[in-house]
Amino acid sequence: MWQHEQNKWEEIGEVVTGNEDGSSSMGAVSTTKHYPGDPLFKTGEYDHIFDVELGDGIMRKLPFNNGANCLEAADKFCAREMMGKANLEQIVQFLRQNALSYKTRDFDGTDALKKVAESSKKQRPAIVPHRQHLFFEAINVSGPKKKIQEFADEFAKLTFPI
Repeated sequence: MWQHEQNKWEEIGEVVTGNEDGSSSMGAVSTTKHYPGDPLFKTGEYDHIFDVELGDGIMRKLPFNNGANCLEAADKFCAREMMGKANLEQIVQFLRQNALSYKTRDFDGTDALKKVAESSKKQRPAIVPHRQHLFFEAINVSGPKKKIQEFADEFAKLTFPI
């Protein structure tokens, strides 16, 4: 788990796989939760079912499995709740920060997205994990351009049997 405040990785345990009987390979009982399903999220067992409150006092369920695609889950949630796509990044960050380490945090999930919004306002370190793209106003393209031209010239010399 990435410790933002200390700028370092922390080992939180080993990854274990589940068996067909619902127990993990270490012999522990499965901690998945049942989600009844809706038009966008299938009925079944999920590693996490987050309670999300969007400011109107109504709790919405966001089911998520460890290792699943965060962007896909966020997109489905936004579509189901008729939210704008501007909320995708915030939901993706929330899932990345909470899904795999959910059991190790003191976290109730009721105002989860608000906590993510507050933490995203803080200054982020400029080290791994890198979360922002760098843009350059101007670059020296003569070196890469020369190398690409060399490759193009070599490719033009090749003959291919038909």
